Amino acid sequence: MATFEARSPLTGQTIKVFEEAGEDDVRRAMDRARRAFDSWKERSVEERVGFVRGLKRAILGDMEGIVRKIVEATGKVELEAQSSDVWAALEVIQYCEDHAAEVLATEKRPASLIFMGASCFVEYRPMGVVAVFSPWNYPFQLAMVPLVSALVAGNAVILKPSEVTPTVGEIIESICLKAELPRDVVQVVQGGADAGQRLIRAMPA
Repeated sequence: MATFEARSPLTGQTIKVFEEAGEDDVRRAMDRARRAFDSWKERSVEERVGFVRGLKRAILGDMEGIVRKIVEATGKVELEAQSSDVWAALEVIQYCEDHAAEVLATEKRPASLIFMGASCFVEYRPMGVVAVFSPWNYPFQLAMVPLVSALVAGNAVILKPSEVTPTVGEIIESICLKAELPRDVVQVVQGGADAGQRLIRAMPA
């Protein structure tokens, strides 16, 4: 099993050693995500938003710890980590709480002359499993925003954090557990470019 180190940009010291997700690990994660999607997609938007609200509570309940992890992983000052990473993510979560039902509601559209008399609608349906690749510079915000957006729309998520900031991916995984999301609806796979390629290959065609 290949490993890689998360290092502090402030001290150069190793924070933690991680195992890189191999081909089998990624394939198993994808299989679990597909099974989780089958039931998650059947939940109403209101139910999904309820779970997302749980993510918000979990973040607010451990704000200091999350900020500390971001600072350790990125070298940012606390104010920047809190404002540009954590609060930015919370704002998007709040937007989803307030507007998801409206944004995802079925829309009636006018029919063209060819289909005069017919009723036309746009209906939003989940895609399946969404892969989220988050960068190192805003490792919390740019993981949570697409993750939450995908969840509210009814998709399962596999997150691959940057190999530079894997500890932030680890804390996101912990937040999802605290929020009591259904099993395997969100999973985290760790690793670098090779793990990313494995995840891309495992995505449904």
